Parts: sequence; C-alpha cells; structure tokens
Amino acid sequence: MTDPMRASSLTDAVQDYAIREGLGHVPSPLAVPNLSVMYSQAPTVMANTLYEPVFCMVLRGEKLADFNGRPLRFAEGQGLIVSLDLPAMSWVTKASAARPYLALATRLDRVLLGELSRGMPLIEDEVAESVLSSAPISPPLYDVMARMFALLDAPEDIAVLHPLLMRELHYLLLKAPQGAMLRRIGQAGSTAERIAEVVAHLRAHLDQPMRVEALARIAGMSATVFHQSFKAMTGTTPVQFLKRLRLLEAQRQLRGGEASVTQAAFGVGYESPSQFSRDYSRMFGTSPRSDRMGIAAE
Repeated sequence: MTDPMRASSLTDAVQDYAIREGLGHVPSPLAVPNLSVMYSQAPTVMANTLYEPVFCMVLRGEKLADFNGRPLRFAEGQGLIVSLDLPAMSWVTKASAARPYLALATRLDRVLLGELSRGMPLIEDEVAESVLSSAPISPPLYDVMARMFALLDAPEDIAVLHPLLMRELHYLLLKAPQGAMLRRIGQAGSTAERIAEVVAHLRAHLDQPMRVEALARIAGMSATVFHQSFKAMTGTTPVQFLKRLRLLEAQRQLRGGEASVTQAAFGVGYESPSQFSRDYSRMFGTSPRSDRMGIAAE
C-alpha cells in the first residue's frame, strides 16, 4: 500500500499548485513535459472528450468516463490507463470545496511502449483489458509520479531526469495488472498494435476521405477482419469513430477561436457545412455557430 503520509503530502502539494495557478477540471499542462493537473471544486456536466494515451492518477474525488456504453468509474487512490486515442463522455462526479477533485496525469509514448515491450513475452491466453481501465495505484507507480511532479521545483534537472522517469513509468505500467492492453499495443504486429496504428493515422489525416478498405490495408487485414477487430477494440465502427474524432477537433477549433464554422467543417474533412452542422448539433447538443459565437462574446 502507498504510504498515507506521502500520499497526503503529494496531494497537498498538487492542490496548492492548482489553486495558486488557477487551474480547472480541463487538463492543464505543467512545465514538466507531458505532465498535467486537473482540479475541480464541484461536479461537472457530462461532456464529450478525446482521451489521448495517458496514465491518470486520481488523488482526490471521483470521475466517470463512458466509452461507447462501457462506464468506468475511477476515484481517489486509483490509476486510469487509456491505451489509445479514444473519444468518450466524461464528468467529475464527486468534488467539493472541502474535498476537490484532483488528478495528476502524464501522456504515454507509443514508441517507448514498443521499445520496452520487446523484452516482454506476450502471454497468448492473456485477456486484454479494455483500452480504458483502472486499478488501485501501486506504491512504485505512485512514487514515480511523485518524483515527476517534484521536478517542478528543480527545473534544471528536467532534461536529464524526466526521460528516465518516463521510462520507469512506462515499464511499471506494462507490468501492471491493468497493463495487458498496453502490452498488446506495444507488441509489433499484434492486432492491437495494428489497430492503434490505424487510429494514429486517422488522427493525423482527419481532413482526408476515408475508406475502410484503405484502412484495412494499413492494418494488413482483410476489410472484414479489420472491421471486426476495430469494433472489438474501440467499441464502434471506423466510420463512427472518425466522425467523433472530426467533431471533437472541430469543437476544439471553434471554441479556441481558430476557425469559422465553414473553415472548421472543411478542415476536418466534411464536404458539406450543413451536414457538419447537423452532426455537430446531434453530438454536442448545440450548433457550431453557437459555440463559435459564445467564444467570440467572451
């Protein structure tokens, strides 16, 4: 078990930082690469979000994520592993001014996972966890995350120590009970690794036409096997997955004031702005124009 005194010390340090910097429930990047903090004094509303491959350590409070009808609750003392880019619904369910929701997260590196996985034999009958899984935080995982956060007080050490800590963290996650999916994704040529490659391709080419046959060729599978494997891993079809990726990226651009509605529509691969507006309103419950005007009015 994690030392309660050390856990309290880290929680207090992260909370003090979040209050001092005015952070909120949206992940806020820190000066330490790939590290972010989430902080909320009240429950939040359900919202569409795009999880990137990440390890998230909940220090206080509770959050719920729904991955295509597969709800997952993660609370104080638990660590969440997201194994690949994943559109989901999420919201903070337990938080108050006295006990705010507080989490520390770091993005995962597929290249590093692959490198470390090469030395780990894949157990053929191992049951892979979902691409979204949680479990109690082990003392070693807690310790490496605490040391990573402590680098904020020693910026001169970040360049040397952060890569070492990231390597240690990835190794521990690969060995963790909930790390089965990470191990599969890290294994070159595995079905999970090939589907993760397709997901990365989709994210990098949102503005381009998509054909399932072309994606199947990237995965090195027949169209039928690819479709089945993709749905088994992501919970949805390639077409629906890409639509959610596109709409989430468009929402980010609109709320960030980076594009007009028409620019956002074409920028994420829609050929029809009117179809884009219908899909956007159906997914988010508000029109893209309203989201864009809301930002402009602030």
